[in-house]
Amino acid sequence: MRILQVNKFYPFKGITSNNKPDYHYSVGDTETLIHFIDSLLTTQNHEVIHFSMEHPENGTSALSTYFVPYSNLHHISGVKNTLKSIGAVLYSTTAKKRLSALLDRYPVDIAHLHNIHHQLSPSIIDEFRKRSIPVVMTLHDFKMVCPSYNMLHKDRICEACKGKHFYHCIIDKCHNDSLYKSMVVAMESYLHHFVLKTYKYVRYFICPSRFLMKKVQEMGLKGTFFHVPNYLDCGRILPSVTWKERTIVYFGRLIKIKGLYTLLDAVKHIQHIHVNIIGDGPLKRDLLDKIKKESIKNISFLGYKHGEELQEEIRKAMFVILPSEVYENYPYSIQESFALGKPVIGSHIGGIPELCKEKETGLTFNPGNSKELRTKIEYLLADPAKITEMGRNARSFIENINDPGAYYQTLLAIYKTALQG
Repeated sequence: MRILQVNKFYPFKGITSNNKPDYHYSVGDTETLIHFIDSLLTTQNHEVIHFSMEHPENGTSALSTYFVPYSNLHHISGVKNTLKSIGAVLYSTTAKKRLSALLDRYPVDIAHLHNIHHQLSPSIIDEFRKRSIPVVMTLHDFKMVCPSYNMLHKDRICEACKGKHFYHCIIDKCHNDSLYKSMVVAMESYLHHFVLKTYKYVRYFICPSRFLMKKVQEMGLKGTFFHVPNYLDCGRILPSVTWKERTIVYFGRLIKIKGLYTLLDAVKHIQHIHVNIIGDGPLKRDLLDKIKKESIKNISFLGYKHGEELQEEIRKAMFVILPSEVYENYPYSIQESFALGKPVIGSHIGGIPELCKEKETGLTFNPGNSKELRTKIEYLLADPAKITEMGRNARSFIENINDPGAYYQTLLAIYKTALQG
C-alpha cells in the first residue's frame, strides 16, 4: 500500500541526522507522531510519501519539489502580500496544483492528513475527492470545530462556536486578539464547512485522546471516530525511578496557558525542594519579574534543552509537573516523562487525566488552583516510596499502550475501513 502523509511541516523537522527524534518540546507532537508512523509502516513493507511545505528546517526529501513554498503568516506585510496570504489561507490553489502534480507522478491508495490549515489549506481535500482517494485525518487540536484552534478566548476556555457558530470568533477577536485575523479564520471555517462543503469528504477521524473525540463531537463535527493514543517508541528511552536531586521539573513552552504562574505560587513556600523550568517563550521575562518581586528562591530557569541533555534533567528529578490551563490533547511531554520513570502532577483538564491516573501514574489538580497543586506536591514529597512506585507504574503504563505491533494493526484496520468506505 502507498500512503500519503500530509502535514504543513515535513516530519523530520527537529529530527537528528540519524533520523531519530530528539525528545524535546520544540519538536511538535504532530511531527514526532508522523515519524513513528512512517517507521511502523515502512517496516511492514508499505510505501510512505509526503506532501508538505518547504521549510528551512526540513530534512532531505526526494519529493520536496512538490512541496508548497514556505510561508510565515506572522511576518506578512504590505496590502498585496496580505491579500495574497488571505487567499492562500482560505483556498490555496498553489497547494492544490502541487498536490495534483505529485499524485500524477505517485498515485496513492490513501491519504492521511494531519495539520493542513493555513499553509496548505483544505483546498487539497478537493483534489483527493476528485481522484476518489480515501482520506483519514488525525486531529491534533480543535481546529475542525474552533477557527482559532485551541478553544480559547483571552486565555480562557471557550466553547461559543458550538454548533458551528463561528461568528463568535470574530465578535470576540479570538485569533491573536485581532479582528482581521479572526475574520479570516472564521471565513475559512464557514467556507469549507458550509459553502464548499469540503470537510464532508473527510469521514474518518483519529483522536489521540478520548476527551478530544468527545469534545469535537459535542461541538458538531460529524464522521466516524477512532480513539488511538499517540505512539511513543519508549523502548529507546532509559528510565530512572530514583532521583539524584530533590528537584521537580516543568518542561515546555513558557506561555500563559501552561499555568506557570500557578506553578510559581504553589512552590514558593515549599521548603527543601527546587523547581527547574526548562524551555523558553514570551512569558519568561514576566516570570523572572515575579520571582524577583516576591523573592522566590527555589526556582531556576535552565533554558532550552533537548535530547539526552533534557532526558538527564528529568531523570535526576523526583517528578514532573504540567499545570496547563488549556484543553490538552494527549501531551507527549507526559508520555516522555512516564517513559523516563517519572510520575506527573497534571491539571485535571483535557486529555491529561487519561494519562495521569490518580495515585497510580500521577496526580491531578484543578487548573489554576495553586493551593491544591501545593497540597499534591507536598503529598508526594512526604512519601518518597510512593514516587518510586508511581514512576514504575508510569513506565509500565506507557509500555503497555505503545506496543508497536498493536498500533500498526489498529492503524491498518482504520485504513482498510476508509478504503472499503
